Amino acid sequence: MRIKLLLLIWLCCSNIALSVATDKPGMLLVTEEWAPFNYQENGKLVGFSTEIVAGILKLLNEDYQIQLLPSLRSTRVLNSRPQTMMFSLFRTPSREQQYKWIGPLSDGSIYFYKRRGHRIPVDSLADLKRVKRIATRHQGIIPSLLLEQGFENLDMTATSSMQVYQKLLLGRADIAISDTDLGVSHNMRMLAVDMRRIEKIPIQVFRSDLYIAAHKDLPDSEIQRWQAALDPLKANGSYQAIFDKYMQTSLATSRPTQ
Repeated sequence: MRIKLLLLIWLCCSNIALSVATDKPGMLLVTEEWAPFNYQENGKLVGFSTEIVAGILKLLNEDYQIQLLPSLRSTRVLNSRPQTMMFSLFRTPSREQQYKWIGPLSDGSIYFYKRRGHRIPVDSLADLKRVKRIATRHQGIIPSLLLEQGFENLDMTATSSMQVYQKLLLGRADIAISDTDLGVSHNMRMLAVDMRRIEKIPIQVFRSDLYIAAHKDLPDSEIQRWQAALDPLKANGSYQAIFDKYMQTSLATSRPTQ
């Protein structure tokens, strides 16, 4: 019995030592499944932000590990594990003091969209509240914002962004709202539909750019090193080339109804 007990203690200690060794601090990058910014395709991590981060790592001559995790887990790891960065994250006032920031990676503005040529008066939020139906996702920051602003005409049955734009294209909704321009482009591409079939309504409902968020234990010098690698990507045309790759075409913008 004593031998078995000693063996059990030894095995437990070995497992603890292995766990500690596995969790040894070192730079870790985490992200979530959120096309077109960061997502898995054919077993490979791809996306607009993924390519920008890869460009930064190349300039820094670093080869840090990147883990694709479920959304809540990725944020939990960022909050709890030192020397961790996460992309892509909206830099909102409520998050400002939680992390250190590198970016912006992308414009996070979100607008309403309508079918191209669909003549409905949508010059203001008041007009939008009067249309018959606005398609949006069943949950998230956008439907929550619209509900707070008094919208009572929301169709919140879509469980994916593609369903939101399908409803718009099929005439089951007058207006759609869900994603940034890059997100809209990606969803239209997945639906095999030309971007010119929809128009962006110049009424912004949400604005918060996307950044790389870093655990606050990372020194400012490291944050500055990353920022100094991102800025040249924007200056030398590399950033624009990646953007153009993920943006199907220039999104047509509707003109105010006269």
